[in-house]
Amino acid sequence: MAQLRIFFQSSHRTKRARSMSSLATHTLYSPSGRWLYNDAEQRAARYTPFDVDALQEIACKSVDARHCTAFTKIAEGSYNKIFLLEFDNASRAVARIPSSIVGNTRLSTCSEVATMQFVRDELESRYAPKVLPWNSSSSNPVASPFILMEYLPNPPLQSCWYHIKGVQTGYAMSDICWLQYLFTLRKFSQIGSLYFKEDVNPELQNRPLYLSDEDNQRLSAQKYRIGPIVDREWWRGERRDMRADRGPWSDMASYITAAARLAQECLSRGIDTNSSFARSSQQDVPEIHRLLEKCIAVAPHLAPPDSSLLSPLLAHPDMSASNMLIESPEKPSITCFLDWQGAIVAPVFMQATIPALLAYTDGVFELDSEGCVPPLPEDIDKRPSDEQEYLLLHHKLLSRYRFYLAQLPKLAPIHAAAWRYPHQEVTSDLPLYVLRCWADGPLKLRDALIKISDSEFSAIPCAIDFSPAEREAHDKEMRARVRYQGMVDKLVEYVGCDGQGWVQEERFEEARRAVEGAARQWDDAVGPFPFRDGSWSFFLN
Repeated sequence: MAQLRIFFQSSHRTKRARSMSSLATHTLYSPSGRWLYNDAEQRAARYTPFDVDALQEIACKSVDARHCTAFTKIAEGSYNKIFLLEFDNASRAVARIPSSIVGNTRLSTCSEVATMQFVRDELESRYAPKVLPWNSSSSNPVASPFILMEYLPNPPLQSCWYHIKGVQTGYAMSDICWLQYLFTLRKFSQIGSLYFKEDVNPELQNRPLYLSDEDNQRLSAQKYRIGPIVDREWWRGERRDMRADRGPWSDMASYITAAARLAQECLSRGIDTNSSFARSSQQDVPEIHRLLEKCIAVAPHLAPPDSSLLSPLLAHPDMSASNMLIESPEKPSITCFLDWQGAIVAPVFMQATIPALLAYTDGVFELDSEGCVPPLPEDIDKRPSDEQEYLLLHHKLLSRYRFYLAQLPKLAPIHAAAWRYPHQEVTSDLPLYVLRCWADGPLKLRDALIKISDSEFSAIPCAIDFSPAEREAHDKEMRARVRYQGMVDKLVEYVGCDGQGWVQEERFEEARRAVEGAARQWDDAVGPFPFRDGSWSFFLN
């Protein structure tokens, strides 16, 4: 599907369209809610101006309407604002406007549209929204990249996920497993992100889409290509303007090495190294350089011995319940998966992670030695009602996790093979730890490398060995970080905000007072109070 290039000649705007222009205000461009620290910086990072009238005009043409009668922000996150457009012919459409936090908004938009269309073409048409006009340029009449899509009125799975049970749960779980199975049907030739063929450079256009000659006979093999990775960690902040190897790559070693080289170059140029929003300081620079060199040394030796686990597959980037639309709460079959932004193609063992809504890590119950869900406490009926509700919920969530572990391998055995691979999780997360080693500090990267050095990987070079003193210091730092994070989590729960300090506008003053009280009681021996201006922030470094 070629990108719809939108060009305007002079046109008459109706009185109704002119009245809608009053909506193109600071409110539409700005994020909702407030942050309890770094508020000005967080809001500025998400401020997204665009031409509302131009977007309405494009949308009207796409649905054969004369006027847009309503333009409403219906959702937003750090990466996008979502608007519902209603028209005089009873049609409706959804518009997505990306924020600069995405990194490279042009490539991200190109890849997001191509990925959705690929899912509709090759996997299951109902599993991705139908795309209407879109444009990836900031120089178009809307003055921003945008994607117009069909409006789907279905409720999200999030609205009933904690209440459904039995057969109802089975409806949703079946669709989740089925999508994961469909991903395994198309093995790609490279690691990167999906694009339409015309949106990558000529050299990449000449490369095959799929791994097998048979798949390269499919019509989709002429329509799509693998291009540069759109994961924001490769593009965030000042690094978006750097020339760097961002793929596509033919193998995992090249992928991990490229991440380490980019992190090294950022460090050498001093990009973000003076930011207070990062956890690292200048004294960490020598160690981070050493850790990145260790990554480069170990990269060629991380491939699983089972070569089938190296086949690049597509995966959904955020399988949370809010991104799954269902038929109804009574029959929660998944009718569509939303938010394909940032999707990548990577080795199957790196993609075979447990979806966020199914991963159970709370520890209230644990699978027994045979992988079975333990029974509820015998005296549960005698416990307080709120405790009963708590235990029943966690037992249900663990049961769903167990169901996924048991059922998906029946459809997609390659997932079970990936789960059996030692240190699948740490290796899968290694590019993230590499690309955020300055922003988040060296702790997670060092921890990953220590785990790799202690593993049964063959031919691991001694260059990544850590001395007893280094390991002891690391263990001490890790324990301190776990203790600190536990305190931060309690603070977040007490204040009633998210992990970045965001609250709804109407709760801001109440939450601010709670933060002030908590700050007076905070034990600085555990670590710095996290909700102060200038403190570490995931999105600002």
